[in-house]
Amino acid sequence: MDTKKLKRDFIIKYIFIFFLYGHLFFLGISISVFAGIVLLLELAFPWKLSAVLCLIPFFICLNYYIRILSTTKFKWKFYKVYSYRLKTKPFDEDWFSDHMYEPCMRLIIRNMCYEYGYKDEYKTMYIKYAHENHFLEMKKQELIEQIKKRDQLLS
Repeated sequence: MDTKKLKRDFIIKYIFIFFLYGHLFFLGISISVFAGIVLLLELAFPWKLSAVLCLIPFFICLNYYIRILSTTKFKWKFYKVYSYRLKTKPFDEDWFSDHMYEPCMRLIIRNMCYEYGYKDEYKTMYIKYAHENHFLEMKKQELIEQIKKRDQLLS
């Protein structure tokens, strides 16, 4: 599969599948703007100041929307690299274990596993890794081992 076709497929899937959480935050932005406009137009003067309260969810949703949008380049690289791996090498769940706890990445991993015929492997990975940060757990274990070594040297 050439890069242009892979990129086209990624863009289509990104808009309709992978950017789901971005669309939800955009909906939150739209609702808060609409509510603010309605409050400004419909209420009398002292109550018009309550439209400022609509800025709180607006900025929260805008912050998360920008965060999700800024990860697009990383998601494209992830999609490109792991598509190549799934085509050329046998499936290994260690490739995806570090990313399974992130909902956005889980959508991409699920789509790729289903696309390349690893539906059952995805289900077992989901059960194992989706509810814990595997990368964080590994770092905790390394830190515990370092502390044990230090305590052994001190005693």
